[in-house]
Formats: sequence, C-alpha cells, structure tokens
Amino acid sequence: MSRLQPVAKELGFLRASLSISARLVRLVPVLAVLAVCAGARSAFAAAKDFAGPGNFSDATKWTGGTLPKTGDNLTIEGGACVFDDAAQNLEYGSIQVGFKTVASIVWPAGGTNMLHVTGIIKSNAGGTIDMSNGGTLRVGSGGWTTTGYTFVPGTGTVEWDNTSGNATISPALTTFNNMTVLATGRILSLGGGVTFTGNLTLEAGTLDVSGVIYPVTVKGNWINNGGTFLPRTGTVTLNGSAAQSIGGSVSTAFNNLTIANTAATVSCDTSADVSGTLDVSAGAIFSPAAAVVLNSGAAAGAVTGAGTLRVTRTAATPDLVNQYRFATYTLSGLTVDYTGAGAQTVNSTGGSYGALVLRAAGPKPWKAR
Repeated sequence: MSRLQPVAKELGFLRASLSISARLVRLVPVLAVLAVCAGARSAFAAAKDFAGPGNFSDATKWTGGTLPKTGDNLTIEGGACVFDDAAQNLEYGSIQVGFKTVASIVWPAGGTNMLHVTGIIKSNAGGTIDMSNGGTLRVGSGGWTTTGYTFVPGTGTVEWDNTSGNATISPALTTFNNMTVLATGRILSLGGGVTFTGNLTLEAGTLDVSGVIYPVTVKGNWINNGGTFLPRTGTVTLNGSAAQSIGGSVSTAFNNLTIANTAATVSCDTSADVSGTLDVSAGAIFSPAAAVVLNSGAAAGAVTGAGTLRVTRTAATPDLVNQYRFATYTLSGLTVDYTGAGAQTVNSTGGSYGALVLRAAGPKPWKAR
C-alpha cells in the first residue's frame, strides 16, 4: 500500500491540473469578448472636451486636437460653442454643457444642421441650449436631464428619438418651437403641460399626455405622419396667430379639441376623431377639407362653442351631421357656415343654430335630421 500512495497523489494532482486547464479554456472566449468591448468603448465612445468659445468644427478646440467621432461623449466648456454645418449628421454619445465652467451651445444664424446625441447630462456649472437661430437637436433614449440648464427654443426643432426605451419629457421643458416624435415602438410621455410655438409632428411611436393628463397647446400645425397620440381625457388647444392646420398622412384621435385661434382659420386636412368635445371658441373659425369627416367610425362626443363651424362636405349626404359626426350638437352659440363648392343640405339637428350662413354654390334644401 505504501508503494501505491505516491502514484495516487500524482493521479490526484493530474486530475486537478486538468480541471483547472478546462476552466481556463472556457474562460478564454469570455476574456476575449471583454477585451473587444473595452476596445470598442475606447475607440467609439471617447470623452471629448470642448474649450470655447469657438466653432464646433474647430479641431483645435477639442482635446487631442481632433474632432469628435460617432459615439463620443461631449463636454462643452468655456462659453459659446457654435454648432456649425461642418459637424452635422454624426450621432454622438451624451452631451454635457457646462461641467466646470458656464457654457452654451448655439446654432449659427439660419442654421438647419442637426446635433444628434444619445442624451443630455445635467449641467454642473450652468449651461444653455440656445436655438434662437434655428437648427435641429435630436435626443436619443438617454433623455434630457434639465438640471442646471436654460433652454431657448427659438426657431429650432427638437426631435425625440427614444427608440431604445420609453422616455418622459422633463416638466421643466414647457415650451418648444417645433417638435418631432420619432419613438418607433416606444412611448414618449409628457412630464408637464407643453406649448409648441411651431409645429408638432408625430412620425413614429406614441406621444402620451400621461396619467396626470397634461394639456397640449399648439400655435403652429398638428402633423401626424405615422405616430399615435394618446390623449386620455386631456385637451389639445390650437391657438396660433396665423393660419393653422390639422394634417399629415394619418388621422389623429383627440379627446377634447379646442379651436381658439382668433386671428386666422384653422383647417383640417385629414380626418380626425374627437371623443370628448370639439369647442370652437368665440372669434375662431374651423374649416375642414371637403373630404374630411370628424369621427368617421361612429358618432361620438359633442360639438359646441361660440365661433364659426364651416360645413364644406359635397360628397354623398353633403350636410353638417355627415361631416361632423357627434353624439351631441350644441349649436346655439355657433355660426354654422355652409360653404361647400356644390349642393349641400341644411340639417335641423333638434337644436337651434346661433347663426346660419348659406353662401356656397348650389341649392341648400332644409333637412330634418
């Protein structure tokens, strides 16, 4: 037995060595992947600092004397950084304006170029995002932390591109000029009431007024080219100072829709649904295109107000109740203007008109309906 003990020890050591070797073999691919990922971060997500003031496209202003690349995380310091055309169309990582010193990012006069970042990090020293001159800011799924920032919407456009996850607009962001929702397969929720001094465009994904039911005010055009609006029990108000329209290639479902533009006509170029109340305020004019039907699926909601409601329908059954398909009509405060380009039928809706205008081509027979 004593002669066999050294052999047993050798065999035990050999088994242990083989076990360790096997584990190392399995670990090698994992280490290789980690190494590649680490290399990718250093190659594609470098930290680049801008020492202003100056133009974004000036390589001498950036650490290392080279311009940022796709995926790089940006920090803007030392005054104004002018986002000039030479730098557009790259998708950067995060941006922080004012980490150690007060800073701002601005667009040149008449700028149309786009700054695309995955997210905006809070400003420690104080930062300004100034779109007075226009331009486009596209924000990805990293969101927009507004702490320490002043946002000047100017004549610019903000695009929300949160395709990697749902996002919420900070309650500090109460005013935009133009805003476009590009959240394919995702939800962009309001964090507070929002006013758009320009256009609101839905291209993809869902814009949700949230469970708090924040109001939406649009002074430009409402455009839906493929997105979804989740109105809940909220209200959208159109109250611009120039002509406005509800349009796009896709219809929108509203809850309450208030037409309050007293300076120019609000047109509707795409059929829409209003499940709550369509309210045309005093001095406002609502004029849908002849082919447009409000609540095309089934009668719903109510129509009321003290402004002017134009009836433009000339297709089959060219009357008020087939263009405005509501469950309840309160017309006593409204002027109903039959202004179609052909024969129309005047409805007796069970309630009195505040005023009735018949000024279109073709006969206007009375119809009890």
